[in-house]
Amino acid sequence: TLLTQRFEVLRGRSEIWRVLGNFNAAREDVRHLLALAEQLSDDPTWRLEALLLLLETADRDNREQVTQALQASHHALELARQLGDRARELRAMISTATFSLFLHRPDGKSLAEQALALARELGDLKAEVKMLIGFTKLYGPDDLPRSEEYLQAALARSEALKDKPTEADLLGALSARYERRGDYYRQLVECEQRRLSIAREIGDRLREGHALIGCGQVQAIYLGDYAGGLSLLEEALRKWESVSGRLFSLLRIAQIHIVRQQLREAEEALAQALPLSHDILTEIGRAGFSLVEAMLHQARGNEACLYRALESTRIVQQQVTISGPGDEAIVQLVLPSRGVISGRVLRPDKVTPV
Repeated sequence: TLLTQRFEVLRGRSEIWRVLGNFNAAREDVRHLLALAEQLSDDPTWRLEALLLLLETADRDNREQVTQALQASHHALELARQLGDRARELRAMISTATFSLFLHRPDGKSLAEQALALARELGDLKAEVKMLIGFTKLYGPDDLPRSEEYLQAALARSEALKDKPTEADLLGALSARYERRGDYYRQLVECEQRRLSIAREIGDRLREGHALIGCGQVQAIYLGDYAGGLSLLEEALRKWESVSGRLFSLLRIAQIHIVRQQLREAEEALAQALPLSHDILTEIGRAGFSLVEAMLHQARGNEACLYRALESTRIVQQQVTISGPGDEAIVQLVLPSRGVISGRVLRPDKVTPV
């Protein structure tokens, strides 16, 4: 029918918008799909499909959108089970687990394990590898043996998959491994640059943005090529105009300007980052903003700014590792799947009020 044909056209266009990184346009198309599904109410599969597409277009760095998406994912999961649609049940279960974990819900890990079991039951290799990569990130540096176990399983299972997006996601997981080891050159060449090449090959701007941020961070902050890394981070910023995660590109851009003593430029980057830091889902995003802000205050060097730097660091004291002898310390803020923000600050316990 004309309605079903229109549904298919809009579904295809929303997918193109999503891959191109224009989530606002993708969500607008999905809203039209939900309206069409109401007109196709004789078959609730159309509404289920529209709900699943809504979940895929949610900005996963935005707290409000993730909260709304979690509610929609529960509804989609219930509807899929009512219809006996196991394939769509798996998609809904993966979304429900993902959004639950993002919001630190206690049932998130259990839902993820159920989704992994269902993917294996259905023989959906792509979904299985996706979940294994997710578990790799979930355990991360908090449980490295288990994280490595899931990563090895993902690598082994992906050999038969031959899927470019999955390959790019695996390279992202491997990049984190090299970063933890301090092997930054291999992280750049073997992981981030290859991930960037794949993302560009398949035209996926969301993955391209992640890879650009990874390349820019390693090239500039870890390996000292400030100009080259800055160019990549600015490109990532342009690719992610409607993605809240551009906060992390802005924070790295500010870091580079601070190191180069371009303080006005650093201040401008932080001014752009400030509203994003309020909307970002993860507390680590706000902590990252405060730490880079502290680095800017310290770079200015006067007494008032040094006290402002100390104030900025107080809110992240539970989320950072502070080490180093004397009055100066190395501060590293670990951002899961985002890299490390690091810098030198004065030890709070070494400053004496006057």
